[in-house]
Amino acid sequence: MSFLLSTIDQIDEVKFVDTLLIYRVFGFSDWIR
Repeated sequence: MSFLLSTIDQIDEVKFVDTLLIYRVFGFSDWIR
């Protein structure tokens, strides 16, 4: 059970990092324009 919870935590962290990355990419492209 704890293994499943830790896996869910890791997925949440990856999603959070992905969101930050997408936000930076879009912000950077807006800055170029």
